Formats: sequence, structure tokens, C-alpha cells
Amino acid sequence: MDLLPLLDELQIIARNGLTYDGDPHDSHDKERYKRILDLVSEGYGQSLDLPTQEIRDRLSADEFGHITPKVGAAAALFDENGQILLVKQPSLKTAGNGKWVMPGGYVDPGEQPVEAAVRETREETGLKVRPVSLVDGYWIDAPTKDGPHGAVTLLYYCHVVGGDLKACNESQAVRYWSIEEVPSWFTYAYEGAKDAYEIWLNSNFGKAIKANKTLSQPRTRVTSDPGMGVNEDVGGVTWKGAWVLDGATGISDENFTPGRSDAQWYVKEFDNILRNTINDSSRDLRTIVSDGIQMVSKKFEKMTDGYEIDRATEPSAACSIVRWVDGILEVYILGDCSVLVTYGDGEIQHLTDERELLRRLEREAVNGMHGLMTERGLERTEAKNIIWPKLEHNRQKLREDREHWSLSLDPKAPESGFYTRIDAATINQIQLLSDGVGTLVEDLSAFATWNEFAEWITSHGHEKTINRLRSIEQEDRACEIYPRIKPHDDATLVSVDFK
Repeated sequence: MDLLPLLDELQIIARNGLTYDGDPHDSHDKERYKRILDLVSEGYGQSLDLPTQEIRDRLSADEFGHITPKVGAAAALFDENGQILLVKQPSLKTAGNGKWVMPGGYVDPGEQPVEAAVRETREETGLKVRPVSLVDGYWIDAPTKDGPHGAVTLLYYCHVVGGDLKACNESQAVRYWSIEEVPSWFTYAYEGAKDAYEIWLNSNFGKAIKANKTLSQPRTRVTSDPGMGVNEDVGGVTWKGAWVLDGATGISDENFTPGRSDAQWYVKEFDNILRNTINDSSRDLRTIVSDGIQMVSKKFEKMTDGYEIDRATEPSAACSIVRWVDGILEVYILGDCSVLVTYGDGEIQHLTDERELLRRLEREAVNGMHGLMTERGLERTEAKNIIWPKLEHNRQKLREDREHWSLSLDPKAPESGFYTRIDAATINQIQLLSDGVGTLVEDLSAFATWNEFAEWITSHGHEKTINRLRSIEQEDRACEIYPRIKPHDDATLVSVDFK
């Protein structure tokens, strides 16, 4: 026999008798009601496995009023991908032990439920939230650790407005979950999470998610392999963007920055800037890049104060940068990095900074060096020293207005880059390449077409791609079969898979 309903009814009779008994002089009736409460406390204690006195204290005769369930409040918070923030119940001897639930708790006296949801969320997760709307009320069956009458929890759909996410002493853990991947839910939480998710889906960002699968978090991978010593490449990703930076140290033996080379310092500085700015959808990529150049330029000027430095001596970097936001993929390329786009229908597109001057000057220098090696029998290093003035001239020319070949220290440089916007819903995969990887097609003849190369990366992965590159380079260390400036270049590959 389930004694809890009987105990509940006896408690209600006793509490109502103590509250509403019309004869204040009849002490016998009050003692009887108190005795009933004592017996009820013993019964509750056995049912809830709690000390009788603790139960009796909670049912103090001094606490008058009608018996009702407790009232709780909780907050439903979602990240950009529709994952809900949950806290893990602490290790207490309760039905909720080790289960996941939205942050929340009981309403304090004099506190409105919505205020309790905000307060409890801050206490349990460290986040400041703004309530948007009431999701619904949810019943929690009796008994609970805080009483035998059950509880009603009001769930509020909220937005994060500040704070830092962290677990506290009221929760074992706190994290965002995909609703269907949560290992163990606490009572009402699954139902409430599903209801709140419907509200999120009808928000502006949720509508974009439904209309455009590419706004969900894609799978990404970054590989950057040094060619000859210092790696002057960087690859990076955030939840909204990805990039490859291919650094170039100025034509000078002097190092002006704290990095192992000026180019390495430059790409690391710009990598940090992109990580902190690329998610800002209020600015397009060209503006972000231009603002970034100004920030790096100011730092470099402080380091070189007192030196006279021409443009050919300054560090720079080629780049390929992509960002997916509001159903659009933005692509920005400057210099000899590139982007491979694989569409849902199988089409593959190779995007580059297509200015003819860039490739022509590069090829003239390489052919000149190769001619010295084959016609005069010079070693690669000797031939490179002879053509060095030509390289320096090209470096200077490629930084003139409207002919920038890389991110220099000139804020006008981004104006020379290639920029386009693509319907992101049509894309399956993106590969961002430094020229050290693209050389497999352009110089080393490892692949006949860019389509063939894109399919190789997808089927074989990064490691085998880089291994194939290094194997071909190693077989032609003298650069005689495949003419190039240096035997091994830094190679960086970033993959973004939206499937």
C-alpha cells in the first residue's frame, strides 16, 4: 500500500486544523493536530529516508497555511547550434543524483519565479541571462528531497547576456548538450528541453539553421607542416570561419620582431586577430582584414622605431579566409593561397587570387633560376643568389598600390584581394590551401586537375596528402625535375566539412 497519499491527507487535515480551528481556547484539539503532524513526520521520514526530526522541523506547527507543492524556476539557454545548457545534479541521495537538468531551483520567499530563474542560473553556471518568454510549467512527482508534496517548475526561455560559463558547488558539471545525446535526464527536463527547443527554432537564428544546414557546427581539421626549419604558415578555425596564412619574411637578414622570423611573428599576430574578430558578422571579411592590418602595423612600427624600413623588408602573408554566416559563405583570398569548394552536386571549384601579374613574376623568377642550373650547371643555392635582385624587385613591385600580392602592413592591401559570396546551403566541403600544398597540382604534377586533388584529400586525409608532397620533394631535392625556389615549403591545409 502506498502510504504517501494517506500521509499527505493527514498532514493537510492537521495543518488546516492548526490554521483554521475557530476556537483558540481549545488546546486539546491543537495538541491532537500536533500529534498527527508528529505521526505524519515519522511516516514521511521512513518514506524519504530522512530523520523524523528533520521532517518535523519542516512541518513546524508555526508554519501555517494551506498545503501546496513547492514552486521552482529554471532557464532554457541555447548556443548557436541549438544545443541546450544543462547542469549535472550533485551527488546527493535523491532521484536526481547524476542526472542532467536545466539550471534552476526553488523560488525564495518574496521572489518572483522569473527572478529565481535568473538568480539560480547565475549561481549554478556563472552566466547572466535575460528572460525572453515562459516556456511552460512542469510537474515533479512527490516525494522529492525537499518535501513530500511534489513541485511545479516554471521554465523560462532566456538569452545569455554576460558572465563566464563554469560549474559551481551546486552542480557537478555544466555544459551544452544536443538534446538527443543527453545520457540521463532529471524528471521533467527532457520534456521542457524539447518545448524550449521549439521556441529556439522559431527564433531568427533557429530559422536560419532550419533553412541552411551549413550554419550548424561543421567538422574541421587543421594541418600545418614546416618545410625548412621555421614554420611561417598558420591555419585556424572558429565556429564561424577558417583561414590559412602563408607568411613571407622581408628581403633582409635582420629580424625585427620577437618571433623566430618576422613572417612567423606576422602570421601569429594575424591569426590571433582573426580568432577574436572573424565571428563578428557586422563586418565583412575585407573590413576585418583591413582593420587587422592596421593593428599589426602599429605593433611593428613600435618594434622598428628608429629604423628606416622599405616595403620589401616588411613581413607579410598570403591568405585564404572563409566565413559562413546567415546562409552565406564569404571567401577572401590574397596572394598565392587558394580554396577548393566541393558542392552538393559534386562540382568542384578552385578559387584563387587570379591576377596574372602574380603568377607571371613568380614563374619568371623560377624559370630564371632553373635556366642557370641547367645551362650553366650551377647549384640551386648559387642560382638563387644570382636571381636574388630579381626576387627583391618583384617583391617591391607586388606591394605597389592595386598590385598587392599579400597582407602587408598597408591597410589598402585587402582592396587587391579576391572576394566572393556563395550560397552556403549548396556546399558540402571546403579545403583551404597554402601554396606549399597547392604546388602538388601547379608545380609537382602529382594531380592532373584540381578536381582530382580535392577528391584525394577527401578520401585519403591530411596526413597522406602531406606525406605524398614530402615524398615528391625529397626525390627532387635539387629542384631540377620540378623547378622551384626552395626544395621544401611550409604546407598548411584546413578542411571544413559541412555534410
